[in-house]
Amino acid sequence: NGVAHESGPAVLGAAARALAHSSSYEIQARSGSGTSLQSMDFEVAGPDRGEGRFVSPTLSFDAEEVGGRDYFRSAQLWASVGGAPLQSALGDRWVWVAASSASATQLTQAFATLTSAKLLAAQLTAHDSGAVRGRATELRGQPAVSVTEAGGGTFYVAATGAPYPLFWRRGSSSTVSLSHFGQHFRIRAPRRALSLTAILGG
Repeated sequence: NGVAHESGPAVLGAAARALAHSSSYEIQARSGSGTSLQSMDFEVAGPDRGEGRFVSPTLSFDAEEVGGRDYFRSAQLWASVGGAPLQSALGDRWVWVAASSASATQLTQAFATLTSAKLLAAQLTAHDSGAVRGRATELRGQPAVSVTEAGGGTFYVAATGAPYPLFWRRGSSSTVSLSHFGQHFRIRAPRRALSLTAILGG
């Protein structure tokens, strides 16, 4: 696809455009290590549609976004939001809030940028002015080229087909892996989910 012969900023620009126009993708993010490890595995099926799991040393929850609603499931999460009474009332049931609400923003801030193709694409070029293209390589059997930004880490971009960003390493323990571009993910809203707004207000 020509990116192996482009400048660092040009490679990242091509990767950002490819990602921003992708209809879907799977993302796996990891940061920290040992007892401080945080992880996120998410399938993004287009704007405002996805599902996955977020795990940290103190909190784990399943999440979905479908049709303008954000859905969450986690006894730990309800304990942190409303203490033992809310945890006891909801247990492991799915609960929803409007995606545009302040409550949803607070709950999704840990992964909102990573699950938006356009916001994630913007991260690719945030520090690209001094980006340096590396050598051709392979990543999971896919021909790729690496690009290193002084303040943004190292990106690996597909060198064949669409120039999708395949992997992003920042620092010694933070990585983002992307795959399954354009794949159809069967994502449906959880059945019989409860309204968090109604519960807290009632």
